[in-house]
Amino acid sequence: MITNQFLIKNTMADMRNLSACEVVALESGCYSGVELLGYYEKGDTPNPIKYYISNTSEVDNGGSVIEVGAFKLEHKFTGAADVKYFGAVPLTDATEKIQICLNKCSNPVISDKYLINGDGYRLPDSSFEYGGLKLSNNQILTFTENGQLQKITTSTDIYSIINITDVVNVTVINANLVGDVETHTGTTGEWGHGIIIQSADNITIENATVNDFWGDGISIGTGWLPNALPSSNVTIQKCKAYYNRRQGISVMGAIRYNISDCDLSYTGQKKFVAPGYGIDIEPNQVNDERVDGVITNLKTSYNYGGGLLIVPAYLQDKRHEQSHRVMKVIVDGWYSDCDNYNSDNYIRGAFRLSGASFTLPNIDQSLKVDGFINLSNIVINKAWFIGAQIVRFNDMGLRLIVNDMTIQNANDSGQTGIVSGSGLSFQNTQDIQLSYAHMEFNNLNIFDNRSVPKMFLPIHFETLMAIPFENVTLNNVNFNRYSSTYMDIGQWLFAGRTTESIRTTTYKKFVDTSFLNIELKGYRDYDFYVTQRKLVTLPPVNMKGYSITIYNATSNNEVFVTCPADSTISYKDFDGTRAIAVPPGGKIKFTLKDDGIWYLSDIVGQTYFQGQRLQGTTAQRPTANMKSTDIGFVYIDTTIGRKIEWSGTGWVDTKEPASVAAKGLVNQAAFSPDSAIFPGVGYTQSEVQGILTELRDLKVKLRTAGILAN
Repeated sequence: MITNQFLIKNTMADMRNLSACEVVALESGCYSGVELLGYYEKGDTPNPIKYYISNTSEVDNGGSVIEVGAFKLEHKFTGAADVKYFGAVPLTDATEKIQICLNKCSNPVISDKYLINGDGYRLPDSSFEYGGLKLSNNQILTFTENGQLQKITTSTDIYSIINITDVVNVTVINANLVGDVETHTGTTGEWGHGIIIQSADNITIENATVNDFWGDGISIGTGWLPNALPSSNVTIQKCKAYYNRRQGISVMGAIRYNISDCDLSYTGQKKFVAPGYGIDIEPNQVNDERVDGVITNLKTSYNYGGGLLIVPAYLQDKRHEQSHRVMKVIVDGWYSDCDNYNSDNYIRGAFRLSGASFTLPNIDQSLKVDGFINLSNIVINKAWFIGAQIVRFNDMGLRLIVNDMTIQNANDSGQTGIVSGSGLSFQNTQDIQLSYAHMEFNNLNIFDNRSVPKMFLPIHFETLMAIPFENVTLNNVNFNRYSSTYMDIGQWLFAGRTTESIRTTTYKKFVDTSFLNIELKGYRDYDFYVTQRKLVTLPPVNMKGYSITIYNATSNNEVFVTCPADSTISYKDFDGTRAIAVPPGGKIKFTLKDDGIWYLSDIVGQTYFQGQRLQGTTAQRPTANMKSTDIGFVYIDTTIGRKIEWSGTGWVDTKEPASVAAKGLVNQAAFSPDSAIFPGVGYTQSEVQGILTELRDLKVKLRTAGILAN
């Protein structure tokens, strides 16, 4: 008897077709087993493996269990198991063979390029059943340097290559996945993903490359079954997702997720469907809730929609349980380069925070969401349109805290619109009135250092509802432009308007709350442009030395300007605290001096102060409401083209000619030469005549100057 000897076979087919003598030798123990040198041909597997006669109840699976006549041969894969041992053929549809390997092995290996079907379908209840390779509990899937899985071109809008659903303790290392975005034959849907993670726990995706998918590179969420739980303890690290159609990564329902050192770029650049971001954190169905996690050292570039999108809106869906309305997002370290890059004027922010429209079904904006959004160490470079955009962020209770954000060279497309060309835009179709929440930016730097600057303006505030901004704070803000030759906004609306400005349509509360700690570095002039609201409150006295110009850009409304409680307004030494009225198209400038008083100057338009008109025609001179104590009040009379003053009883034109009875305006007398000769000891007639002539010449010139009466 030969012991510890194995029957050698070159291929799986050879092993299945043992001769009768070989079968007898195996059954009698002459051979310990069969050593297989390849699957389809000798050497096409990484290494030879050994099979032993087994009484296992498992059926023939073409890999670990092989039926040969009346007995079975079995190889127990306890370590790394290449899918080639299960008959996977490179460059062919290997979905079935690889799935069998995944079902049997805890450490499967992809070492070559394979095609995967992965098509999914809709269930009768309209939920999705994703296809793809389904991983199991306690599994590590590893790709070697040459390993790759590529989606077979399809028309279905639902698919995946790697499906991690309802499992625990799964790790995927060095995955290289390629989708069908360029060859896809369908036109609808957005759910063809590279990796789908649903209701799974303790999942790690490390060093993956996930490109060209019809939907997302990686999608993390909650399963479709009733009462399904969000995914938890999901780690995505050192991954790249390029050229996906919808998102690089979507986070729809996950708690304790950690995304680090990922490059999510070029979304939508081959084919596009909205939103088209590098990463989107957006719970958007009833089961997708309780988003809670951390993103660090993120890089995004040239994404069609933008780099980072956060949408808490759907947590206000009435079908959610209140205890599950949670969003906690931390982003620490993000570099965005030329995001929102497209030629179709699909204008979003490289960063976008978006609430829900109140017109969406099942949305109740009175419902509160627990949590916060904390962003820090952010650089947004050369956003194609807007650098950062806050849209429809209603009073759901979330706190937005942004620390150390730099927005540089926004609007690289060169748009000439207020919204599309802004560095930071607060734009609403509803309101930013945050009684329960708070929005705060600390150490905000917005600048344009291009030789031909393109940023239209650094910060833009706008709401289309008659509700002012509240609980919005900007601390330590730096606007820094090295040139202002591009789009002098004075060419667009008002002469003298500069790009170093904040434009706002409603900001009564914004001024009251946000300017308490604002610091403007390098700029002494600060401009406000009012297009809807009627009341502006000047900042408090800690803004000493700054000038503020108020422009009324409304079509037919006066804008009223008042001072804060700790100051007064002074106009030509005439102090008061009541509102100044600026007419449509008018402007008025204030300077806060060291005495803590806002001094008014540079008036354009028929402006009112203390209820009195400051400028107008002679016929419009205010008289009826003037008091005897209003001495010194100045009115600009546009008919005569000069200032007049209130004397206590009437208006005095300080430039009227002087008279015998009243002081008035005189001119400097013309030069009168010394024409008379010096007399001798006695006056001759000619000497007297010379003196008389010189005196008469002087009198004529004094009368002409208004010094002598005629």
